[in-house]
Amino acid sequence: MPAFRIPSSRSAGANLNFGVVADVSGGRGAYIHNRSFSTDPSIVSDHVAVAVGARMEGVAQTLKHFPGHGLVFADTHKEVPLSSISLPEWRNTHATPFVAGISGGVELVMMAHIRVSSVSKDPASLSNEWVDILRNELGFEGVVVTDDLRLLQNSGEPAYEDPAATVVAALVAGNDVLLLAVDPSRSPGYSVYDDVLDALVASVESGVVSLEQVERSLERVLALRYQLRHS
Repeated sequence: MPAFRIPSSRSAGANLNFGVVADVSGGRGAYIHNRSFSTDPSIVSDHVAVAVGARMEGVAQTLKHFPGHGLVFADTHKEVPLSSISLPEWRNTHATPFVAGISGGVELVMMAHIRVSSVSKDPASLSNEWVDILRNELGFEGVVVTDDLRLLQNSGEPAYEDPAATVVAALVAGNDVLLLAVDPSRSPGYSVYDDVLDALVASVESGVVSLEQVERSLERVLALRYQLRHS
């Protein structure tokens, strides 16, 4: 009887793992609770370090959801939850699993659709303050990716009704990769992608986003692709 073989990641066509949850749960009742390793930051940090270290050839790892979905109890698929945690308290708790993952060489970090009033009025996914903290304080040099930006539209907040404007705001904030899953019931012909691309081009042509920023993001993404192809 032939031995059972698990297909390689390349043969399966997958080269990116979005599954490393670095969120510290706030406890039972929190949306992220069943997906979190623990309510204890040190336990989450230890598990994240192991998960990031368990690499498969040709597959990049992603930490999510920065700065920590466990800061809030609500479901970001339905609203933009608010946390009032202070930045010093965050550094000593919810930040530590991300520090562990970054130290372990994780390639991507996904930004969450949560607000932390002590840091920014915007959701972290649209906040240059949080991207700056990730880059300059935590020392992350890899690819920053948004959570699905459609979720902001689902929140019902008027500021996020226009997907194109939201995607531009995410680029302005410093994200390298912008995720936007289109709902066919809202855009049967997927024309929203044309609107988004037009808005992104216009944002660069008008100077809202610098060409230098776009080139830095491109360099990070191309470096990651090269790494995956040659690992």
